[in-house]
Amino acid sequence: MPIQPIGRLLPFDASGHLTRDLWPCYQVFIEYRPDRAEEMRQALLLAIDPTDGPAVLKDFLETFGRWLAKAAVQQLGTASPGENAT
Repeated sequence: MPIQPIGRLLPFDASGHLTRDLWPCYQVFIEYRPDRAEEMRQALLLAIDPTDGPAVLKDFLETFGRWLAKAAVQQLGTASPGENAT
């Protein structure tokens, strides 16, 4: 699942709204996680205008992507591929 929709699920319980459109996902996410706004903005920009530099994407996924996967497991109770939710 792409980063934006996963990020949108984290505040879903509190907001009560769900959408697959990227801009509303971003707006709701930063309302609930302003400390991660810059990283989610980068995810939004990468989704709209993908980079040709695999190193940029790899670095982003290894940092923010990893944090987002852990946050999703903690809040939603499901494991990312290759992980066990305990």
